[in-house]
Amino acid sequence: MEKLKITMLGDFSMSYGENVITEQSKRSKKMWTLLQLMIANHNREISQSELISLLWGNKESDNPVGALKTSLHRLRATLASLDLPDGAEIIINSMGTYSLNSRLECDIDFDEFDALYKKSMTAQSEKEKTTLYLAAIDLYKGDFLNRSRSDSWVTPINNYYHSLYLRMVHDTIEILYKHKYYKELIGICKKAFDIEKLDDKI
Repeated sequence: MEKLKITMLGDFSMSYGENVITEQSKRSKKMWTLLQLMIANHNREISQSELISLLWGNKESDNPVGALKTSLHRLRATLASLDLPDGAEIIINSMGTYSLNSRLECDIDFDEFDALYKKSMTAQSEKEKTTLYLAAIDLYKGDFLNRSRSDSWVTPINNYYHSLYLRMVHDTIEILYKHKYYKELIGICKKAFDIEKLDDKI
């Protein structure tokens, strides 16, 4: 069965089958931020007041509730182009809270990245650990929401995944060097250097 695929490590995108939407589409920044907030917090419901605070902060707004509803309307219209089965909604609201629809089957790259790292911590062999590291490193196409990494809510999440990525890169470098897999080691280092140019070990 087809799954909704979401990437947040590097450039943001969502795809369902051959239908794709990206942040490069001509839509408002607030709309994309709203969607990305919902995905980043997909395991919980978010209140209307929290969304307004995260999206507008201390900035004055004559009608923040109306502005939120407008952004949600634009977002749902944009997401409709993914053509999900039975017109399924991606964002749902209930009793004043909003959440990602838990009934939708999704592959979210940062969730998979985190799961691979945690699994590597209990790996039974160096080979198993390296296989998990390489899979996670391959998933990491760039920093979390790279275009928005200076946004206050994005920065701590980005720092978390960036540090995990470097930890796995460092361990993988050691293992590949030890076993003289130089070609693979160079490939890992070249990609990592594009992401983190100030790391002495890389």
